[in-house]
Amino acid sequence: MNLEEEKIETFWQWFVQNDPLIKKCIEDSNAPDREYIIENLNNHILNIATITWDIGMDANDEWFFMVSPNGVEELLPICERIMKEAPLFLDWKYYASKPALDWDRTFNLYDQEMEVIDIDASNWNYILFYNDDEQLEIILEASNLEGIDEDTMNSAATVFLNNEIGEKKIIELIKKYTIVTQLEEEDAQDKFAVSGLKEHLMSDE
Repeated sequence: MNLEEEKIETFWQWFVQNDPLIKKCIEDSNAPDREYIIENLNNHILNIATITWDIGMDANDEWFFMVSPNGVEELLPICERIMKEAPLFLDWKYYASKPALDWDRTFNLYDQEMEVIDIDASNWNYILFYNDDEQLEIILEASNLEGIDEDTMNSAATVFLNNEIGEKKIIELIKKYTIVTQLEEEDAQDKFAVSGLKEHLMSDE
């Protein structure tokens, strides 16, 4: 067993031992052991790799635990190795990357001024194309983000794609994605509504 495997095994042993306490701290934000649980989750996960995690109950009131490579291709195999050892006898859903959601394409995020922005992506469009190196690229058209700063727009694109098609598919299929408020005239004729993006990608696999 190598060092990474030992760290993963140690983490899951801790997780199993603290399963009831973890759930209690999720259900009660004022639970006295909440800081202990969060600190240990952080320490265990970051001790394995520089990845992030999320935990809670999903829209179906089922427990979930997720790790994410944050879009970094080299970290995805590590996330998958962690979840390969997950204790299936516990009533948790496990994700090795941010999963695609069954959602209404609305979300919010913070802009550069730390103001919350509500975003409705349901009427966005996209074009999908292969670049000169035969790698897949996406340009999103978000006309309702006019006046939003570039960093916030890029964050919106990332959140949208993670939720719409899932982080793993982005890493494995898409070389680059960008977002604009209006497509170039020569590109506009090739655009599609984002509601068809997932099916479009499946047909290109």
